[in-house]
Amino acid sequence: MLIELSQAAQIDGCNRWQAFWRIELPMAKSGIASAGIFAFLASWNEFALATQLCRSPDTKTPSVGLMDFTAQFSVDWAGICAMAVIIIPAIMLTFIVHKHLIAGLTLDGVKG
Repeated sequence: MLIELSQAAQIDGCNRWQAFWRIELPMAKSGIASAGIFAFLASWNEFALATQLCRSPDTKTPSVGLMDFTAQFSVDWAGICAMAVIIIPAIMLTFIVHKHLIAGLTLDGVKG
């Protein structure tokens, strides 16, 4: 179906790049957004591997850095709350990409 749409756009006067930017890329946005969200959340949640690989403070991920604020008998709640602000980009990314995911899901259900 994508090849036919690209060919139809070229017949209507678009060159190859215009067909890509106006036809193919908008249809692929939902898949790109889904893959991006999945990759971001998978890397965000990879705690066990990051704990073993990140030994120096410069290479620690945010989730491993949160572990530095806990001790055996105490917890630095102010530090944890300040560090937890880092989750805001993940929430913002989800809200930004949400409309593209819904648009892609409804677009795929239409028969041509």
